[in-house]
Amino acid sequence: MAAAGRELHALEEDAAIGLITSQLDSKLGEAVEEGDALAVGKRVSYLPLGLQASIGLIMERRCSLKDYLHQWNSPRALIHDLEPKHVFMPFAKYDKGHSEVYSGVLTHWTRTQML
Repeated sequence: MAAAGRELHALEEDAAIGLITSQLDSKLGEAVEEGDALAVGKRVSYLPLGLQASIGLIMERRCSLKDYLHQWNSPRALIHDLEPKHVFMPFAKYDKGHSEVYSGVLTHWTRTQML
């Protein structure tokens, strides 16, 4: 749930790839490979806030998508290092309810992928 109780549904694969490439292509100094973007999306179940948090983490650490996929190779590792600030970056698309949605995403991941 985000701003005014609207639910943020998982994105389609193409939309997730588009979000990742549009925000990282020019900033990483190399073209984003579609397969890597798809793997990042899959890692966070294509959830918009998960994607945005991953993009924020990649930007902060200045790592490639391949490095991200190697370093954060499980939901547990990713959850450990993600912080709310990763969705508050200037490129974040959701301007309301970040903390609540972020907490909800972590709770969802914890329940569904870590059991």
